[in-house]
Amino acid sequence: MQAKRSIQVRITLVLAICSTLILAGFGAYQYFKNQSALNDKLQEKTGFISDRLSKSLVSPLWELSPEQTEEFVRAEMQDTDIATVAVFEGESVEPFVIVARDEEGELSLVSDDVEAFLEQAGNAAWDVEERDVYNREEIIGKVLVFVTDKGVQAVLDDLVLDIIIQTVLVDILLILIVLYFIRSTMIKPLKKVLTFADVMGKGDLSTRLELTSRDEMGSLAQALNGMAETLQEKAELARRIAGGDLTSKVRLLSDKDVLGKALQDMTQSLENFFGKVTLSANQVADSSAQVQSSSQTLSQGATQQASSLEEISSSMQEIGAQATSNADNAQQA
Repeated sequence: MQAKRSIQVRITLVLAICSTLILAGFGAYQYFKNQSALNDKLQEKTGFISDRLSKSLVSPLWELSPEQTEEFVRAEMQDTDIATVAVFEGESVEPFVIVARDEEGELSLVSDDVEAFLEQAGNAAWDVEERDVYNREEIIGKVLVFVTDKGVQAVLDDLVLDIIIQTVLVDILLILIVLYFIRSTMIKPLKKVLTFADVMGKGDLSTRLELTSRDEMGSLAQALNGMAETLQEKAELARRIAGGDLTSKVRLLSDKDVLGKALQDMTQSLENFFGKVTLSANQVADSSAQVQSSSQTLSQGATQQASSLEEISSSMQEIGAQATSNADNAQQA
């Protein structure tokens, strides 16, 4: 069970990292693509507003009317991407009218320390568009439009938030789907394999794996079942050899079949052993037959000797009787 949890955790971590990196890369592509598009759109819009101001400010500048100039500028600055508009009359370096947008988005006329303000506005601006104001072919002034990218950044911030939310949701959904797939196609079959290995480790070679899938797990099950069948055949062969049947042939599965070679060696050793035992038994039988033959010869000799002794004894008795008879005859004479 610990191995199973470890596999799931590792696969989940790898999957989460990979999917997050992929989605982050796609999100970065979307971010920079949208940023480029928004910047181009902002650039185009700024140029259009600058051109329109350069045309609409002809009359106010010709008439030197700050009020009309401010009115036209405020009308064009309804677009919140326009931070500041400075209008110059003729070739003067002093602004004729400056309208700026504060942090709250309110428009106000700038009249104090205009040089420092313009420098600060230029540093803070995303872009500055400059247009000359023509009356017929005569330059009567110029307009500077300071553009901020706060609106673009706000859109991009929302896009980043959307990308993060999408990444998290896709990660969660993808992880759940893959975990379900892993549990059904890997974890459960692996659990069966572990149970099978545990049963075989306890010596039961009759069990088999029931995996019919056509993937690597199915191939693994076929290989393990083949191994179990081979071991069972070798165990049955060893049982027959233990029962004294040395005629069974051991089939080697390959040149590296250690168990098969060991059974062959054992069979050959037993054949050699029983051959020596049989030879010794035959030699003992031959020796017993020779001993029996010698015993019979000795028995026959002893019988013959006993017969000869009986004949000698009988002859001596006859001689004794004859001698006695002769002695009696001698006395009578």
